[in-house]
Amino acid sequence: MRTHHNSTSANVTDTVTHKTLPMLASYGLPVAGEYRIETRKLDGQKVPVVVAQWKVPASDDCWPVYEAHLAEDFARITNEVSLQEFNSRYGLLGYHRLNESEMLRRDETWHGDPVPWALAHARVAAGILDVTAIINDVRAAKKKLDRNSLIGLLRALLCEFGKMGLERVFAVGPSRRWEGFTWTTPESFVSRTKFQLQKRFGSNWGSDPIGTAYYVLAWIINQYIRHVRFEFISLDYFARGFGMTESVPRFGPELRWDAMIQVIYWQLAEQVGGAFQRCLRCGLIFPMRSGKDKYCSPRCSDAMRSKKYRASHPGGKGSKGKKPRRKRSRKSTR
Repeated sequence: MRTHHNSTSANVTDTVTHKTLPMLASYGLPVAGEYRIETRKLDGQKVPVVVAQWKVPASDDCWPVYEAHLAEDFARITNEVSLQEFNSRYGLLGYHRLNESEMLRRDETWHGDPVPWALAHARVAAGILDVTAIINDVRAAKKKLDRNSLIGLLRALLCEFGKMGLERVFAVGPSRRWEGFTWTTPESFVSRTKFQLQKRFGSNWGSDPIGTAYYVLAWIINQYIRHVRFEFISLDYFARGFGMTESVPRFGPELRWDAMIQVIYWQLAEQVGGAFQRCLRCGLIFPMRSGKDKYCSPRCSDAMRSKKYRASHPGGKGSKGKKPRRKRSRKSTR
């Protein structure tokens, strides 16, 4: 699938379906028709699959629409009905494109999205957005990040991780030391050849929840955007080929992907941001408000300033090198 951001036309009447529909980001073929759920054979088992009730001439695929709120709309999916409504607006997520070689090897020729797989991805997307919202609240000082608020922050993040299919991993032994997470991927819900992924993190979860949250989000998102790429091509080439535009050929980089689910994770990655720093005194991860922030709080900043002053003024006021005061002896009142 070849699409990009630079569409200059929208809501154009398609000559194939004779309907005014949302346009593709690049070459103008819209989403058309309805979608239904049918049972298909997948990896030796029967699963419900969303398939299209229509076909574009010379193609048996459904073309995705790229819009600004694609990821948010996908995260709102909670059941089969809302999934079909999403498909009717945006098209298929592209399971058959991502797993084409495995499906051909098993002689599975259908095109569609397994419902359990799609719903699991929707839960992951919702969890990523919620974790990002928690991080942004910390950055905006709506939620404090200090020793007293750590427990509540940890619980909130763990709740979202649980919705995404993550489980904590502890070291074997009586200490129960936290080591990382296992993740039940959406593919595990429809294929017996997929396994849980396990990730061990070097950061200390108990004192560094924000840093660990970033690690988790990067680990999950990167699974699905590593094949998104930029290519240098003639922009609007396909639109001109289908007679949708008469614009002069333009050349430039174009974002390419193989399935719409990759675009969703690309949008989710764009929403995860913000600079954090480790406090040079206590080691706490805190949101940076400027490029010069080094300490999480005025308390740590003042403590380090006093420490540096004492180190540079060994005989000064309040320094450790100052001689102790001699106590006055009381005179006898006999």
